[in-house]
Amino acid sequence: WNMRKRQHKIEDKINIKIENDISDLLSKNLVPADSKETDIYDFLPDSLFSVTRYSLKNPRLAYRSLIIAIAKSIDPSEKKIIEFLSDSLLTPYGISNAENFLSAVDSDILTVRFDKDGKETLAIVRVKDVNRAKRAIIKEIDLGIPPQIQLNSEIWSSEDDTFSVAISKNIMILGKTESVRKSLLANSKRIKTQINLKTKSSVSDLVTHLISRNAVSLTLTKDMENLQKVAKVTGKTEKNMKDKITYSLIETRFNKFSIERIYTSNSGFISLLLERVDWE
Repeated sequence: WNMRKRQHKIEDKINIKIENDISDLLSKNLVPADSKETDIYDFLPDSLFSVTRYSLKNPRLAYRSLIIAIAKSIDPSEKKIIEFLSDSLLTPYGISNAENFLSAVDSDILTVRFDKDGKETLAIVRVKDVNRAKRAIIKEIDLGIPPQIQLNSEIWSSEDDTFSVAISKNIMILGKTESVRKSLLANSKRIKTQINLKTKSSVSDLVTHLISRNAVSLTLTKDMENLQKVAKVTGKTEKNMKDKITYSLIETRFNKFSIERIYTSNSGFISLLLERVDWE
């Protein structure tokens, strides 16, 4: 672990050593793609709490390799857990068959949380095979019926209106119905006002970070709460802090002998410690 100051931020870098056979498997198959496409970012809502961009040359192979690595790390008697994990990790987005779904999508995948607890989530992908992707969606969403046409998209929802899937050209948006609607509204607003990625906004700032980093996964999270806690401890104040939104950044790379995690934030790992202290 090492720490350094970088462009008014603190960067903590951790290298986690793992067994050779597992590191070889992951480093060969969890490889970032060299994608320059930016259309999926147009669907990012401004109100998000965090966004993760996965960049994978082969999403299905990467996912399968990760499941195999987990299986190698646990007792063989727990095989049923792996079988459950292999298809359940993407169910919060309305996906019933993770591998089939990932074989139908392009290299960049966005997942969004709208709240700290992750109760509202969203996935945004670019699809290569729409029909294959549709077959991987949970049965509660009947994709065999005509969709609703709203906000420049085709939309299907579960009978209880909990989950929805939307398709806009070659972009698929999946998750809780309200989350999907927020994404479609954000894109529709940008179309109507002719906002593009070069326009200065909170989302375009996020996009700049997301597309400029060569990492398998990259997560940006609002850290305003941690800023306030640090200010309270140090006695320092920042003008209009309550209205100031900043983001922490986590990058993950799978190297030949280790997993590399880089945390970039205003206060470094001290913020993680402060989260566990009740200052009242």
